[in-house]
Amino acid sequence: MPKVLPRGESMASQLAAALKSESILSWAWYGLLRSNLRLLAHCQLN
Repeated sequence: MPKVLPRGESMASQLAAALKSESILSWAWYGLLRSNLRLLAHCQLN
């Protein structure tokens, strides 16, 4: 039998996991955007 967490605790851990994955996603998007902008600026300058 799996150990059953209290409802609040499981919800909190789910929220923390969601926030963690969300931040990783947004950081990835931010990095993509920045590299694309740098590429665009480089092309504009040349």
